[in-house]
Amino acid sequence: MNGCGASVCAADIDTCADCLGGEGTPAGGQYSWSPYSDDGGACVEDCSDFTIVPADAPCYQAAGPNNPGGSGPESCPATCRDYGGKCKRCLNHGCSYSTEADVCEDSCFDLPADADCWGGPDGATPSRATCSG
Repeated sequence: MNGCGASVCAADIDTCADCLGGEGTPAGGQYSWSPYSDDGGACVEDCSDFTIVPADAPCYQAAGPNNPGGSGPESCPATCRDYGGKCKRCLNHGCSYSTEADVCEDSCFDLPADADCWGGPDGATPSRATCSG
């Protein structure tokens, strides 16, 4: 695919898990994930590309045919969305939770304006929220 060598190019992959996917996945285990590149992370072809990857930031090289000792999707940093409908877990990890929408987000600003929301950078603590589970 235009020299990418997989069924999808690194620039077209938006999540860490998809980027670090091994053999049999679209990325084919050949790319790397840089959590501090772009806004929220970027899939890159090479961790040594300092035009994309900050020199002092972590970068996870995928496990693949050329790098059997690399990282897989299990090494991806957790995101607020990973905590889904688990209210207390969401709030305890500094995220914002809405019981109405039953979602965990980075901020209450990521939720509909009329949805209930607690926690994260917007101020409430787990003790002030009414979590059902």
